[in-house]
Amino acid sequence: MASSETPKKTASLFQSLGTIKNWQKEKHGIIVFTSNGKLRIQAYDQGTLRVTITRNDQFEDFSYSVVKKPSSVNFEVVEQKKSIRLVTRQMVCEVQKDPARIRFLDKKDQVLNEDDPAFGTAWMNNEVTTYKVLQEGERFLGLGEKTGNLDRRGSGYTNWNTEKFSFYETGYV
Repeated sequence: MASSETPKKTASLFQSLGTIKNWQKEKHGIIVFTSNGKLRIQAYDQGTLRVTITRNDQFEDFSYSVVKKPSSVNFEVVEQKKSIRLVTRQMVCEVQKDPARIRFLDKKDQVLNEDDPAFGTAWMNNEVTTYKVLQEGERFLGLGEKTGNLDRRGSGYTNWNTEKFSFYETGYV
């Protein structure tokens, strides 16, 4: 394609992270660059890792739920043929290279949490989706103001957020 031509836009609404192109180590973890975005894995302590994914130039550090800052944690990064592993004393975060998929393991290499091999994390238009493998015995409890059983395993739900912080403002009361 000549440099003056513009690339054709794809008709696909689904865009996965793609494949890993390269990565770099940082003070609190690693940044992994993929064909369609990038992800950052930060160690908050030996058993707590935070994954942030974006298609933008910069990561958004704002979070309503994560108020702690990463601490000085001893970790090592091991690059293997098919993956990159960030290893602490308590756990391992393994990022598969092609396609980019994330899984967390304990020190005995038992899977704690892993991306679905077919879908992983992707964007559908401007919405981010992450598909996970449901581990044996894993449960989903609560999910906010929904009726029914407390254990939500095996059911589907739609969740949404609103910036109205009062029942009176939303009209529910």
